[in-house]
Amino acid sequence: MNLSVGDVLATAARVVASNLGLFLGVVLVCQIPGMLVDVLPVLTNMNELAASTNNCLSQIVSIVMSSLAQAALVYATVESIAGRKPDFAMSITTALSSLTTVIAIAFLTTLAMMAAAIPALVPLIINAGPLSALCAALVVLVPVVYLYILFSLAIPVAVQEPIAAVASLRRSVGLSSGHRLKMFLIFFLFALVVFGVGFVVMLPVVLLAFDSPDTATGFGSPRASLLATLISGNILAAFITMYSSAIVTVIYARLTGVNDHVNAEEVADVFS
Repeated sequence: MNLSVGDVLATAARVVASNLGLFLGVVLVCQIPGMLVDVLPVLTNMNELAASTNNCLSQIVSIVMSSLAQAALVYATVESIAGRKPDFAMSITTALSSLTTVIAIAFLTTLAMMAAAIPALVPLIINAGPLSALCAALVVLVPVVYLYILFSLAIPVAVQEPIAAVASLRRSVGLSSGHRLKMFLIFFLFALVVFGVGFVVMLPVVLLAFDSPDTATGFGSPRASLLATLISGNILAAFITMYSSAIVTVIYARLTGVNDHVNAEEVADVFS
């Protein structure tokens, strides 16, 4: 079976649509803790130290809960592909069992992409000018995207097989071999969709900034604007988490069927 761009995107959309309640429930449960932490500085008058501490806590909560959501949605997607109705409690339970591995994968992947992006900082360090900095950033984008493609299947591997973080990354590299151009096209098309959805979701924030202007600044209430930004940002993040998790899991299922000579619809049974 060849990896098909249209098949992957259509299957991912169908999985999310047919299990929308579960997907939204998982994302909502995993986003609430982060939202509560993020909203504290907006609703209270924190000093600089408290705000910095809250920001660090927000980053930690975001990483943990995002990893939990991705792992749960991977399991739910595989169950749906296998023809079974995914269960919310089982999705969360399975995600919790692989959470430390998924967090380690996220950390190692981010570290690798940050290392690949270091050359883009050189023009800024030597003050080479904005044009040089832009060119360096565009050049560095290639290895960063390539690394993302290489490691994009590691979380489905960790949840479904399951193996350790480094082994999952290696498995992802092996599974993607020979299919990376199509995977790039899939992620590129999804990025275009995200851009369009982001424009629609963030538009109310822009409108709110100019609605009921503050008499001193001429812009909207800072607190209202921040709350609108927080809500809109979480809506967009929910969309990205649901569909990106479904997309990488469908790719994983299809490539497992190709490389291991296993029918893609039986992936859940093979690795459970």
